[in-house]
Amino acid sequence: MVGNDQDQESNVPVAQTEQVEAAKESGTEERIQDDRKYACTWEGCAKRFKQLGHLKDHIKAVHEKVKPHKCPVVQCDYRCTQRSNIKKHVLTHHKELWVSLVKGELM
Repeated sequence: MVGNDQDQESNVPVAQTEQVEAAKESGTEERIQDDRKYACTWEGCAKRFKQLGHLKDHIKAVHEKVKPHKCPVVQCDYRCTQRSNIKKHVLTHHKELWVSLVKGELM
């Protein structure tokens, strides 16, 4: 099932589709395509990236479902692909614990 923010035919995000259409009209389509030289090779995936590291992150997160970062709260099973999301998660779901840690009350 394709989400509302994706083109129904190509399974490409609508914003990206609109960017390519605008580029066709302005004659810069070739430059946009050249900027993203790293293409995902998974079947059915048309994502392209400017940096190899971003492609590797995409493959791990989207296709391999690797989530190496775990919430530090023992009772919580939350895992994510990027370390920066842990802080957001803790501030959203365990705010009292975060405040206690920052104040040094739990040390």
